[in-house]
Amino acid sequence: MRNIFALLCAIVALSGCATTSTKFAPSPDKQPPAANEGIVVVSITGNTAQVNQFDEIALERKQEQKTPADLKAEFILTLVSGRLSRDTAVFVGVLPEGEYFFRRFSDKDTRKFLALSQSGSDLLGSFKVRPGKVADLGRLIATPINFRVLVGRSDISRSNRELVTRFLPEFAKHYGGNVDEGWVRARDGSDVAERYAMTHPIGSTSLVEMKNGEVAAATRMGTVLLRDANGRWRRAVSGKLESLLWVTPSDGTDSAILAAGEFNTLLHLDRRGQFRSLDSGDLPPGNILFIDGNDSVGWHIAHQSGEDVFIFRASSLSAPKWERLAQEKIGSSFWSGQEKFFIWRTSRGFAYGVSKGDIHVYDYTSRAWSHRRVPKDSHLAQIVVSPGDVWGVTTSPGGGFGGIFAGMYYSRDFGQTWTEPNWPFKIKVQSPMFTAKGTMLAVGGAFGKNELQGSVDDGKTWTPITERSLLPGTVWIMPTTGLFLVSDRLGVENIENSANDGANWKIEFSTFEKALFDQQTEKK
Repeated sequence: MRNIFALLCAIVALSGCATTSTKFAPSPDKQPPAANEGIVVVSITGNTAQVNQFDEIALERKQEQKTPADLKAEFILTLVSGRLSRDTAVFVGVLPEGEYFFRRFSDKDTRKFLALSQSGSDLLGSFKVRPGKVADLGRLIATPINFRVLVGRSDISRSNRELVTRFLPEFAKHYGGNVDEGWVRARDGSDVAERYAMTHPIGSTSLVEMKNGEVAAATRMGTVLLRDANGRWRRAVSGKLESLLWVTPSDGTDSAILAAGEFNTLLHLDRRGQFRSLDSGDLPPGNILFIDGNDSVGWHIAHQSGEDVFIFRASSLSAPKWERLAQEKIGSSFWSGQEKFFIWRTSRGFAYGVSKGDIHVYDYTSRAWSHRRVPKDSHLAQIVVSPGDVWGVTTSPGGGFGGIFAGMYYSRDFGQTWTEPNWPFKIKVQSPMFTAKGTMLAVGGAFGKNELQGSVDDGKTWTPITERSLLPGTVWIMPTTGLFLVSDRLGVENIENSANDGANWKIEFSTFEKALFDQQTEKK
């Protein structure tokens, strides 16, 4: 990993990063290039949970002896792909001819930015904008290496033509035959960002237990994580860079898993560990958040496009034609704000809920909807689904963090009735959860004692289980393989398992690399 430490940088707060002179690169559709201008196209995939999708890129123009003073500004590329993906952002802008360096990648939602040092920017490389040309820089990758961040160029995605053509057709017309790579020098073997990201994906979600006892999880960098019966995790790598957001068992004779994600990614993973891309049919541009079903009852997805989430059904996954079953308006804060969308499997079909609204239950057999009220008509802040179709919810009068005024409820009848247990903590942040044996779990540690408590009488009395906090993290409870805790701390993701209802935990998967950490420490 020659020169790897020179490229390492930190994600820090956005305040205080403004420059004295900033110019925004206009969209070519709003301001066509002048005679001395060209167009730049670049995408960036973030393999990190520390920030959301990057929405601004700051560039510095290389100064020449005869450079006019008004060209000595910082240039800003702005996001054009909007909410068509969670982690991959596309930027298109008009720039004066010249040579440019990358300096900063910003995320306004989290108010954080990734700043490249001079040496880091030099190693990433410069690019040239030529009059009347499109400089297509392909994809950049930003990935944590322990507690720091590495940025590099993609070898898999060296062009954005297909991405732009499929999802941003309004910019495809600028390609024509006037396209060049733009980079001043070729990508070389010292650029390991993409390779490292694909072996250390961040963002495990949608954990599900398979019939053979394996556990599967969707994650970033087009990867599915698989756990065998002995607690060993392995990666199934699709070779795509798009984040996967959901996995589900498949009933097909030659398949094991269906995986779905951003930019309408839909993949088939067979029992030999081989991926095959599936046609997503006539979906509008966006992200597949959920998929479930089979060839008998049909296939059902949740699809997010902009501020809308749609529920679609198709009778087959062979060139599917999607029928709209429901639609929800979520808002621009879908990925990071208070407006949330929840969807989960049930033993009869699936259910979904939104922060400001009811819970909607769909039955596969009858193909009918039923609707449930959130307890006390409050905002739905969180839901946890436990084995046996037990739903635990956290409600909030304000829609955000639960806290002392939150409500805790559970339901054993698909939300028709709700029970409010006697909660052992004043600060309420994690919904009621039930182990496969029926023990209710309550998580503490938010502004109080680090503790996990259990109740065997549906919340009437509580007993401490362990003096550790499961926060921040997400708990998934499986029917036979126990509890799983997925946590991200400053860029390092751990997956822990508890086989005794939370009393003891074992780290089974981690993106932390001790050898690299030791090298980083020695460099200081």
